[in-house]
Amino acid sequence: VLLFPLRCAEDQAASSIAATSLSGLQSQDTIHVAPPSFSVVSRSRLVSGWGQIFYIRLDLQGYFHTYPGLDGPYRSLQEADEAIDRHLDKLRDPKIFMMRDGETSFDVGIRKQIYWPDGTIKRSRQSAMKRMNDHLRRLAQALVDKYNEDRHLSGDLAYELKDVLSLNPFNEHKSVYHHLNFSTNSKATIGSDSSTSDIFFAEVKDLNLSQGKHIEVFVCCFCRVDPVGK
Repeated sequence: VLLFPLRCAEDQAASSIAATSLSGLQSQDTIHVAPPSFSVVSRSRLVSGWGQIFYIRLDLQGYFHTYPGLDGPYRSLQEADEAIDRHLDKLRDPKIFMMRDGETSFDVGIRKQIYWPDGTIKRSRQSAMKRMNDHLRRLAQALVDKYNEDRHLSGDLAYELKDVLSLNPFNEHKSVYHHLNFSTNSKATIGSDSSTSDIFFAEVKDLNLSQGKHIEVFVCCFCRVDPVGK
C-alpha cells in the first residue's frame, strides 16, 4: 500500500508540466494549478508475493479509504490493512502451491516463479499490462477523490476518473518521481454541450520514510490542464 501526503507545490507547476509526456500538449496550453493541499491523503503498499500495489487515502474526517475500494472507509490504518489482507485471502488459490504427489519442494518453488497466489500467470504480457493499468487507475482515483474532497465537489459537480493517459517514471537526486496524466469527466460536463474531458497532471515522489510495509508518496504538483486554451 502506498502512503503519501498529498500536497501541491504551486510554484513548481510550470516546470513540472514541461516534462510531461501527454501527446499533443503544447507549451502555450493553459495550466490551471490546484490550490495547495497539505494533508496526508494516502499510503501505498506493495504486497509481497502478489506484485500488487494498494493505495489508502486519508480523508478530512480521519477515515481511511482503500483503492481498490473494499468495505471501507475504515477508522484506522490497521483496519484498512486488515481489509486488504482479507481481500487477498479470498483471491488466493489454496491448491496452487500445495505439494502434489511425486513433487519436491523444488517443483513448488518453480510454480511460485510462474504463478501468483491466485493462479494467474506472472510473466504473460496480458497479465503485466492489466496489473500496471490497475495500479495507475488506483493512484489516479485516489488523486481525483482528494481533489473533489478539497474543493467540496459532490454529486453532478464531482470529477470522475475516465482514462489514465500516460505515466513517466524517472530518477533524480536519488529519488523516484512519477509524472501522471489522466482525464476526467463530471456529470455536469457530460450533460452540457462540451464533449471534451478535463485533463489533470500530477507529479508524485516516492518517500521511503515510513516504517513497516507502507511507502509515503509526496505529491509535488497537482494541476488541471486545458490542452485547447491559449
